[in-house]
Amino acid sequence: MPLSFPIIKCSGTPKDVGRQHGEAAKHQIAGSIDAYKTLFKEMAGLDWPQALEIAADFEAKLLPNFLEELEGVAEGAGVPLLHIVALNCRSEIALTAPLDGCTAFSLRTKNGVQWLSQNWDWKPSVLDSLIILDIAPYESRPGMKFVTEAGIIGKIGFNSFGVGVTLNAIRAPSLDRSLLPLHLFLRLLLTQPSVSTALDIISTLPGIASTCHILVADPKTAVGLECSPHGFAFLKPGETSGVLSHTNHFLDEKIRDSNNAVLLWQDSPARLELVDARASSLVKSGNKVAASSLRNILSDRSLGSVGICRHDSATKNGSDTLFSISMNLSSKEAEVKCGKPDEAGDLIKFSFQT
Repeated sequence: MPLSFPIIKCSGTPKDVGRQHGEAAKHQIAGSIDAYKTLFKEMAGLDWPQALEIAADFEAKLLPNFLEELEGVAEGAGVPLLHIVALNCRSEIALTAPLDGCTAFSLRTKNGVQWLSQNWDWKPSVLDSLIILDIAPYESRPGMKFVTEAGIIGKIGFNSFGVGVTLNAIRAPSLDRSLLPLHLFLRLLLTQPSVSTALDIISTLPGIASTCHILVADPKTAVGLECSPHGFAFLKPGETSGVLSHTNHFLDEKIRDSNNAVLLWQDSPARLELVDARASSLVKSGNKVAASSLRNILSDRSLGSVGICRHDSATKNGSDTLFSISMNLSSKEAEVKCGKPDEAGDLIKFSFQT
């Protein structure tokens, strides 16, 4: 049977959404918890009780809607709330460890179509815990469809307004437990009707709890957010290419230095140069761009096992590409390739088209 991710449909209040998520993904959530018990120990030297102590610091400061949804997930999955909080703070708990890699880019075609795409690279031990959450609109909340690790309520995908997000981990010792964890920040961005409103929200925040890069785009534009507890740096697409690419290191010197960021992935600059060149070449060619065009870029193995399509999990601190996603934000359509983009695995398509 080919690799696939279950699609879990949720609707109603935050508590309803969480409960439906927890009930439908009970098995996968148990797998997420087991995987991170091992990963926290192996990569950060933390036992599960120590991880829960860090999670407790975050729980006390969560936004009410987020806390309500996390309570629903815990209730539906039949696990303690703090276990679900720990999953949603997993990047902050594993602060000193190498985190998920990833290569992401946005491009705008010559006829004005906005695309957003990424490979998500991480440990194969979490592969069986990946799901697609399909959350229906409710009151002011838009519809959302995104790939995530079961139990985590924000990750990589887009909403019914055509606002999409991708994620690149960046290693730095900066941490502020009073701020929003990065996965919940992703969820906050997925509630926004445009990049402009997302930037308005960001202007009110001092930063987020840990370091990362998030590429956020809508049908009109894209912006790169280099995020940290010390604030944000903003990146724009190339003026002529319409391309904005990112891997796993800060590009803004000020934010890099203020967070003492480490170039953990020595291949990150080479991946960035390669993906940017390939995406720019695609736009310049004037050829019709489709999700398959972007998947072709994400399948690039020219840099070997640590290239755009990553396959070095057999090495210490290594990882593999576990899925790729390509989003046409102009038409509100997306495809997810389960597993590596050039290997066997289901191709799941979804949209917000009426």
